[in-house]
Amino acid sequence: RADERDTGGDQCASGLNFETLRPRVEVLRDYVYVLEQIYEPRAFFERVRQVGLALNFKQHRNSFSWRVAGRDLRSLLRIIWRQGVVASYRREFWSTLWSVGRSNPSGLRITISLATFYLHLGEFSAYLRQRVHEAIRAEELRAQQAELAAIEP
Repeated sequence: RADERDTGGDQCASGLNFETLRPRVEVLRDYVYVLEQIYEPRAFFERVRQVGLALNFKQHRNSFSWRVAGRDLRSLLRIIWRQGVVASYRREFWSTLWSVGRSNPSGLRITISLATFYLHLGEFSAYLRQRVHEAIRAEELRAQQAELAAIEP
């Protein structure tokens, strides 16, 4: 059943917009756990590696354009700098590229594209976890206030 609390339109980070059968704080903690598990760099890049290894482009012919190649090279250099040099997860990035490049070089381009999603998803999952922790604190405060209200005449 829908909860009437105002979420401000933010469905990802505002907590829960429905009544739960389990305690709300427990559900929110489980949500944080899931976010931590799926967006932990090792888990994310393992999924990217599996997709890259499964791709089959042997029948696909690429057309070549110098203009596109120049744009792609500039993008690749930015990605390598941000994910392969300065990022805390650079080991997972390079391990993924090495594995796919060695075993399925035709899937490397898509693998790099998928890896770049982590530039956004990694930061966004950290933001979500912070916001959900705030929602947990708000729920705990609400529960404490309800307990006090029940005790006081």
